[in-house]
Amino acid sequence: MKKISSVLWIILALSTQGLTAQNAPVTTAGTVITTGSSAVLPITATNFNNISSCNLEILYDPAIVQIASVTAGALLSNGAWGLDYSSPAPGVLYFQWYSFPSITVPDNSIIFNINISKVTGGSSLIAWSSEDIRCNYYDPNYIALNDSPLSSYYFPGMVTFLESAPITTASSVTACPGTNISVPVIVDSFNTIGAISLTLNYDPTVLSYISGENTSGFPGLVFNQLADGSILVAGFTSLPEGVTYANNTTLITLNFNYLGGTSDLSWIDDGSSCDYQGPYSANYPTLNDSPQSTYYIDGQVSGYPTPTLVSATVTDALCFGGNGIINIEYTDGTGTLNYTIGAETNTTGTFTRPAGTYTYSVSDANGCPPVTGTVTITQPTDISASASVTTTIACFGSTATATLS
Repeated sequence: MKKISSVLWIILALSTQGLTAQNAPVTTAGTVITTGSSAVLPITATNFNNISSCNLEILYDPAIVQIASVTAGALLSNGAWGLDYSSPAPGVLYFQWYSFPSITVPDNSIIFNINISKVTGGSSLIAWSSEDIRCNYYDPNYIALNDSPLSSYYFPGMVTFLESAPITTASSVTACPGTNISVPVIVDSFNTIGAISLTLNYDPTVLSYISGENTSGFPGLVFNQLADGSILVAGFTSLPEGVTYANNTTLITLNFNYLGGTSDLSWIDDGSSCDYQGPYSANYPTLNDSPQSTYYIDGQVSGYPTPTLVSATVTDALCFGGNGIINIEYTDGTGTLNYTIGAETNTTGTFTRPAGTYTYSVSDANGCPPVTGTVTITQPTDISASASVTTTIACFGSTATATLS
């Protein structure tokens, strides 16, 4: 009898070792992106074999989402079963499930659905508890299955409530006429974007379009000059979760030749020419961008202030071959004005020069081509003299007559 009992204990021990060697299912929280105010987050599993019960704990951002309820997947709600859930702390969901008899389901089956409500727009990571005791699966003998390391058995997900389109700003640029300029287009709140369509108008008498640059690298962007004075930028990506950029990212750069004058850079405000859409996984939903003036900020291109003539006066030379004085005065411009005649540059605008016509230039701190003008210094006519003798001296001590002219 003792020998039989010993054998039974050996068999039981071997049986128990075999049971505890079973691995837990691999459990994955889904990824959901929606423009709505609620969502259903699926929890899927592979290797869900002969499972009798489980307890799972999920962590989330309570500022973004609120848990409304938890339901068992269709394949887990047969026979005698039960499910309860609770929120022991903000951002924590704990739920337990059991079934009799135990259940096996195909790989990638939905085992639970978590019904979520939107608190505010944004993304919340759906993470599993890092405490071993908070996530467990059990076999029919209620022996916990191996799930170490946890990172190999529990994979996180994400819930994103899309709220609005990004804020898109055409930068304002000041430039020198005749130069090439670059206009950065900046985006903020650029989250999980799947498609872009932007149309910008400009004045073709002020700007000549050269090219566009995909500065951010958004997939598939194409630049198309619809007409003289209108540019369309469009593209899309099939990435399931779209593209996200940090605030103040330069999305694109538009290059122009600046001809001079002032041009607004205006996003077309007809309700459809400027649009952002959510990602492929959400079927490219169109994002709210109303009123458009809140989401699409216009820019402007203008020239630097040009130095303006106040006076250019000359004090002529007083005598032939003497020097005159030139006084030039300009206002406006940027920074200190520099006046140049020939090789001489000063900041006073006063020059001493002999008679002649002079070209001067006035430049400021912007480095734009200088403004120019001419001034002339005059002088009196040169004095000339000649002498002639009209009477000859007859003898020593006599006089003669000389004429000087």
